[in-house]
Amino acid sequence: MTLDQVKSLLLRKAKPFAVKKGSTGIYGWCEAHGVARTHVSDFLAGRRGPMADLLEALGLEWRVMRKTKGETK
Repeated sequence: MTLDQVKSLLLRKAKPFAVKKGSTGIYGWCEAHGVARTHVSDFLAGRRGPMADLLEALGLEWRVMRKTKGETK
C-alpha cells in the first residue's frame, strides 16, 4: 500500500465523523481512536510518514522489504 493509498483510506474512514458539511471528520476520528491530531495533520500535509498510533488505528503496520528482482518504483 502506498502512502497516497493510506491517506485515502484515512480520509474515507474519517468521513463519517464529519460534523459540518464539507468537513473531513479528522478531528472526530482522531478523538474516537486516540490518535494525535498533530500526527495526522503532519502526515496529510506530507511533513512526516504515518506514525504508529495512526497505523494501529487503521489496522495497518509499517514494513520495510527488499524489492523483488525487476520491480520498479
